[in-house]
Amino acid sequence: MMVRISRLLVATDLCPNHGPALKYAISLARRYDADLFIQHIIPDLFTRFPHWATIIDVGQAQQQMHESVSAQLRQWVPESMRAELEIKEIVGKGSPADEIIRFAAENAIDLIIIGTRTRKRTESAFLGSVTERVIRGAPCPVLTIPPHSTEAAVPADIIHPIQLRAILFPTDFSNYSQRALDYAIALSDEYNSKLILLSVVEYANAIQYEMERANLAHNINAIIRWSEMQLNKIIPADLGKRLRCEMQVLQGSPYQEILKAADDHHVDLIVMGAHGWSAIRRFFLGTTTEKVIRQASCPVLTVKF
Repeated sequence: MMVRISRLLVATDLCPNHGPALKYAISLARRYDADLFIQHIIPDLFTRFPHWATIIDVGQAQQQMHESVSAQLRQWVPESMRAELEIKEIVGKGSPADEIIRFAAENAIDLIIIGTRTRKRTESAFLGSVTERVIRGAPCPVLTIPPHSTEAAVPADIIHPIQLRAILFPTDFSNYSQRALDYAIALSDEYNSKLILLSVVEYANAIQYEMERANLAHNINAIIRWSEMQLNKIIPADLGKRLRCEMQVLQGSPYQEILKAADDHHVDLIVMGAHGWSAIRRFFLGTTTEKVIRQASCPVLTVKF
């Protein structure tokens, strides 16, 4: 399936660590000659603080806030980039997640780029955040960019292209993984990246214990061999000749093995599939993809089926 990336939306809350997400957005826009929308959502003062109407001119305050944010967004992108790209600043009003999703749907956005707030592997702040809600409701894939505490708000090398030397594609061979595979292949082909295909054989500790106690290690080995065979089948033959693919089957906790593989291979991007609309709430409560997004040290592209 062809992958189209012609209209990009980068959503920001104007926090100090928005630089990496903006850099990714600009680099992808240049690479794909895509239109770029930079969006920030301001609160609706009328609904959030209705009592202010008796104290100040709320309409004027709302307009001043809009103009101030617009000016800030314009300062982020060098003029040299504006001459090269079609860039538009969007200041919305209301619920950030709802407005991001609405704008993406109404403007045929192909990819949303948004930063995550934490990289600490012990925290769960991601759940319930704007980023999580956007991934749940977005009509297109979402690229989450982790913050880098040492990077300036707008990095000095923002005009330099990103490098995707290695891309990790973890799969459980389900239908929703196939759509994500299309993106992993397309990006690997575009950037001449090494594509690492990963399968993690997972079983409950109790099952593993009983198998080992019964000396049924051959069953585990059979599952591993089956996974290896499936990995060999998922890349079309014509693409396999020009893509640089590596295949790996690991055993253990899927999210932990994915994170470890990403670190071991120094990957620049993880591409993962996710369930569709009806199952997305259940999917996001403690599952593999959510944990990887929250804890990965590199960007994660989430593609819903």
